Amino acid sequence: MLSEWRTNNGFPFLYAYVYVDGQFGPAVSAMRNTVFRRELLLALEAIRYGDGRFFTAYPVVKLF
Repeated sequence: MLSEWRTNNGFPFLYAYVYVDGQFGPAVSAMRNTVFRRELLLALEAIRYGDGRFFTAYPVVKLF
């Protein structure tokens, strides 16, 4: 996952790219997609924790 903070109309938002397809075929891509979706909440919680100062400065931003 590659992500960056951007602003739109003065509000920050997280813009993320996720690449789950690859050279191993549709079955592996489907499995990778399933794992990513299952772990997405944990990834967002880690971002929230790691960017705690950002969320303190911008309390209106919500990830979930």
